[in-house]
Amino acid sequence: MPSLVKELTHVVSGVKDAVLYLASQYEKEIPEAVLISRTYSVTSEGVKVNLDREHSMPWRALDIINDGDDDVYVAINNQVRYREEAPLKKGESLSLDYKRQQINWFVMETDTGNSATVRVFAQT
Repeated sequence: MPSLVKELTHVVSGVKDAVLYLASQYEKEIPEAVLISRTYSVTSEGVKVNLDREHSMPWRALDIINDGDDDVYVAINNQVRYREEAPLKKGESLSLDYKRQQINWFVMETDTGNSATVRVFAQT
């Protein structure tokens, strides 16, 4: 019986070492997140934010805060107009966390003749 316990102890130790090694390798593969902070002036002509403008894209998380007086509409990736029935009003924010880098582009716009200043915080 003691030899069985000794053998099991050896096997468990080997498994532990393998798990620790795999965990360290996995952590090396996860890119370190970068926080992006921008301010945009948005009009009815729209502001498109994509890889051409932001080389850190795609992003995993995004916060948009409307600091302007007018409503702001947002479209993300394939959406035509996000929250058209409930745009971002002054002081409101939109927070998205996709858990993976899936935000490839987004557009912000106001109604004709309006404008707003918008703060954007994103995480790569």
